[in-house]
Amino acid sequence: MQLIIHPGYGKCGTSSIQAFLYSNLQYLEKTGIYLPDSNFNFSFERNVKSFNFSAPNPYFQDLITSRKISVFEKRIKQVLSQAKKVQCKAILISSEVLGHEWSFASAREIHAVFAKYFQERTVCFYIRRQDDYLVSSWEQWYHKVGESLESYVNESLQNHSPNYLKIVSFLEECYGPSSLQVFPINREVLIGKNLISDFCQRINLSIPESLVTDIRTNVGLNPYLCDILYRIPHLYNGHHDYSVKNLLTNFIGEKDLLLRNGKSILSMSLRRRVVEHFRSDNELLKTKYFNNLSVDEIFGLNAYAQEPLDNGELRLQIEELKNVIAIQMELIIHLLKESDKTR
Repeated sequence: MQLIIHPGYGKCGTSSIQAFLYSNLQYLEKTGIYLPDSNFNFSFERNVKSFNFSAPNPYFQDLITSRKISVFEKRIKQVLSQAKKVQCKAILISSEVLGHEWSFASAREIHAVFAKYFQERTVCFYIRRQDDYLVSSWEQWYHKVGESLESYVNESLQNHSPNYLKIVSFLEECYGPSSLQVFPINREVLIGKNLISDFCQRINLSIPESLVTDIRTNVGLNPYLCDILYRIPHLYNGHHDYSVKNLLTNFIGEKDLLLRNGKSILSMSLRRRVVEHFRSDNELLKTKYFNNLSVDEIFGLNAYAQEPLDNGELRLQIEELKNVIAIQMELIIHLLKESDKTR
């Protein structure tokens, strides 16, 4: 029986892959591939009364923080015993809890159990260019605690985060380099120019094209709007408070402005620092896992070619700020219209 592990990483397509997998469980099970739910239950188990269609992050989080590894080993034995009865060909696990630096010590024990009971293993890990990752993670989490983008990027560089190389080395130790696939998220080099198509190919899953969609989940707010919001952090109750985004989504009709990907918010000078900081890491990963690609094309500044002078960057900044004003104007007019109805 094969084990397929997708140890996701925040803002690296994990939610999109999980949304695809759990919305196509019926098809996957027909092919002999089974996934656990949030409680690490499988549909083929006799005593399972309800199945939650979501990844086992809560289960692994609980296991890491408050349970002995012997509990998990016993659970794996139970699962394998039942899986053989339904001719299960593969168990597929997608969980970002298994790939983050903060969980290495405890997660190592979980991976050791997987490695002990599965001889055939495929580990698929996606990475994202670090400058784009930092903008995206700031949008989603760190602007909410009053941190500016520049401050967050500087702090991340001091901590060498995101440390993909460290995670890959950890996974190599757990499963061996031959079991591991590492690939950058870049539409131009993904198989089918689509993350889902690429993932299916890498785990040898043949799936109808009708089921392969370009799923976008966890889409962040316009970063130029976040650049305003970080100055008023009292609106949020921590990193994972999505109430402001939900409120704006309900009121703002122009979603392309509200949720646009304004990568130009990161200045070229700061972007260059990020690219140079991680260059050696990216070279090592490229040499080992995607040697046919160019580091400069995937992680370099080629995709962010400047206009002849910095005037081009300034014009972009002005245009994006106009978009933020447009969002505010729509919200103001909407509220005025609602107020007018009550007169």
